[in-house]
Amino acid sequence: MASKSSLSKNRKHGGARSGAGRKPSLKSAISPTAFAAYEAAQRTNIQRSWIYMPTTNPRSELTNYDRTELLRKAHWMYNNVGIAARAIDGVARYSAPLVPQARTSNSEFNRKAEQLFEDACCTAPFGFDAGAEVNFYEAQPFILRQVALDGDFYWQKILSKNGRGMVRFVGGESVGNSSSVEDKKGWVDGILPDKFGRPIAFNVLDPTDSSKSTIVSVDDMHQVRRMYRRGYLRAPSWLARASNHLQDISEILAYEKASFKLNSQVAFVITSPEAGSIGLGASRSKQSIGDVGSVTVDNLYNASGIPQLKPGEKLESFANLHPNTNFQSFLDYLMRDIAWGMGISPELLWDISGAGGANTRYLLEDANIFFKECQSVIREQFCRPFWTFWIWNEIESGNLPYPGDDWWRADWIAPKPPSVDLGRDGKLYIQLVQSGLMSRKRYNNLMGLDDDQEEDDMIAAAKRLKEKCAAAGLSVSEVIPPLPGAAPIEAAQEDLTPAENQP
Repeated sequence: MASKSSLSKNRKHGGARSGAGRKPSLKSAISPTAFAAYEAAQRTNIQRSWIYMPTTNPRSELTNYDRTELLRKAHWMYNNVGIAARAIDGVARYSAPLVPQARTSNSEFNRKAEQLFEDACCTAPFGFDAGAEVNFYEAQPFILRQVALDGDFYWQKILSKNGRGMVRFVGGESVGNSSSVEDKKGWVDGILPDKFGRPIAFNVLDPTDSSKSTIVSVDDMHQVRRMYRRGYLRAPSWLARASNHLQDISEILAYEKASFKLNSQVAFVITSPEAGSIGLGASRSKQSIGDVGSVTVDNLYNASGIPQLKPGEKLESFANLHPNTNFQSFLDYLMRDIAWGMGISPELLWDISGAGGANTRYLLEDANIFFKECQSVIREQFCRPFWTFWIWNEIESGNLPYPGDDWWRADWIAPKPPSVDLGRDGKLYIQLVQSGLMSRKRYNNLMGLDDDQEEDDMIAAAKRLKEKCAAAGLSVSEVIPPLPGAAPIEAAQEDLTPAENQP
């Protein structure tokens, strides 16, 4: 029997239980992430995969290898996957072209500059592009497609033999480091930045030999890209976030097509443990059938046969169960993620049939904002710098007079934004113009029209109509009858005549 002293000792320390009397180990009792301020920052959670992100330095985060691999994938996707081509081409189709409008204080200079620019750069490609591939209007969607595919695009300012401004286009794949330009000299993937991160030179690779290159100053060559993150000197392809999904879609569709082909090639199956020794007709042989490979088939006399089945054996038609019921919903998810990764609404990229009237208008507004961002990229990084370069060279050569210190000013007319109800939107715009809440110039710009040109056309048409009517001995009202309840055109014009000029 235990003594009193031993019982007291056991009672004090918890008796003879294992570990009794010892303080619990905090390390063994508590999960490593139990008190983490940010559980997502813990690497010891065995329920999640470890995300490997070795650096957050922008210049090291997007390496030349990563950018080039993303570029290769993007080119393959664009060439082989329809949804990728739709995503890239749709951006370029709705965002361009932008039409320049000179806005100096000299209206005569504005008219001459616009006409000269239209004749020199916006008609034949050889007056604008050194490669004679595109004119100024065609170049804008071309540049946007290249930026979306490669991440960035470059254009170099050059002069023609007669001193007019032209461009030379350089793809993003042609700018990078070479053996003559090393990282240790300050170059980052073909770009030399200053201490503030501003590019001061580009290294253009020789298309036939990547070890050879030409360094071009940033004053002569411009980079076009959509800003990705502060500190990025290059930009990844717009399909970077979508490349894995696009590859998955391509592979899934390839498997499904193979399944459909198999369904067309195999008509019947015998379900039996001894199916390998059962024949349907006169003889059996191995044949190679398309993508299925080598299979054993029966050669039937006169293209017919009666199978003799053992008890328990069944002859069944081959049933193709692909795709299953989740196939479409899974594709829809992938498409939505692809679209959001690019920055556009999924319905506009994939399927808009499920959107209602109000939802469709919201989607178009969201798309218009995205297109405006694309227009801002092309306007500020290509159109405006090239216009300034071209106009100044025309002034220098004497083709245009110097109008003053505002010689460089210009506005840009964007294409009419997409609309699902042009009648309703047009009526609203007309009411805003009539009520004075919107100017005619703003209305014309919204419609993608040049306000000055529209006014000139209206005045010229009215003058021409009056002259033709007078020559024919007719009044304008006889040719164009007024609307019901409206005054004749001649009477309306007389009312607008100043009193001192009236008889």
